[in-house]
Amino acid sequence: MSIAQRAMAAAEQQNPSLRNRIVTDEDVDRALAFLRDSAIQIGAAREDMMNAASFVKHVEALLYLGSEEKTIDAKKADVKTQDRWLEASATEAKAAGEFEKLKALREAASARVEAWRSEQATLRGMRV
Repeated sequence: MSIAQRAMAAAEQQNPSLRNRIVTDEDVDRALAFLRDSAIQIGAAREDMMNAASFVKHVEALLYLGSEEKTIDAKKADVKTQDRWLEASATEAKAAGEFEKLKALREAASARVEAWRSEQATLRGMRV
């Protein structure tokens, strides 16, 4: 049994309401592991998102140059109706969604750790 677990058991005996903790030690262990293990994933997701955005611009430029429309606005409209642009744009959106999902999961894990830290500080204050 860890020191934190022994301290929690002693605190629970003095105050049974502590059994309803917001974040358990296991929760914080999982959150820390996720933060550690997802660092490479979020970096790769950010890279994919940036590459996808660049690819959309590349496709736009190629389609713009190949457009037979006469005015600038007509060329821009023509570009954004092409299947190649729509596919590149959908890929960009998917990459951005994956990055934002990982970012939100990391923020949730960080919030879990912060909640645990607050709980631990409260427990320390109750023991004094």
